[in-house]
Amino acid sequence: MTIVRDALSILDEGRAILDDVGLRVFRVYVRTTDWSGNRVGVDSKITTTTELTVARGGRPKVRQLSADQVVNSGLELGSSIYDVTLTPSYPGGGVTSDDVAPPVPSGVRREVQYLIFGPGYEQGSLCKLVSANTGSPFRTVLRLQATGDEP
Repeated sequence: MTIVRDALSILDEGRAILDDVGLRVFRVYVRTTDWSGNRVGVDSKITTTTELTVARGGRPKVRQLSADQVVNSGLELGSSIYDVTLTPSYPGGGVTSDDVAPPVPSGVRREVQYLIFGPGYEQGSLCKLVSANTGSPFRTVLRLQATGDEP
């Protein structure tokens, strides 16, 4: 084991404690829809929804960017942008790149969407992945942009 791997399990537990005491109020899901036709939206579909969590099924940190942060990051104003903080994969927990951006099997037409539920978003906010920052050994940050579509 390395110091980083050892620290990740402790960090993940700390993130779960923040959920335990009510400081993490949003739930985040990845929804994949595989289409049997030649393109998305054609023929039959199979939809799978998976929650993105920290240790013990805890909720991740979700932060909405301010207008200044959106403009400074090079994105356009007009829709909500969220940063979702998760723990990278370690033995016994964390999330992998396949968890946050499921790979597409050969010959499958796949649509990947993200859903955020919480205060003000009781019906959910449908989002798309803008970026996944995996540059830190201690956190993975997904940047999601609300699409404005119904979940």
